[in-house]
Amino acid sequence: MGSERRAILSMIATGCITPREAERLLAVVSGADETLPWLEACGALVWLTLPQMHAAVSEAVRWAALCAQWMGGVR
Repeated sequence: MGSERRAILSMIATGCITPREAERLLAVVSGADETLPWLEACGALVWLTLPQMHAAVSEAVRWAALCAQWMGGVR
């Protein structure tokens, strides 16, 4: 975060951006630091539950096929 802050301050000093634009950039940069851990946690949760979801869906499809066969089959 320090290097981004320095770059933004440098851009203000050289007149490339206004202080208002700098505030917006700083808000985006600080928000990214808070978002990344949440994205990592969600990704890990999906990674851990994916095999169980596959098994549950496979079992549901198997039961649906058995019910369809019991009710006269699919033609």
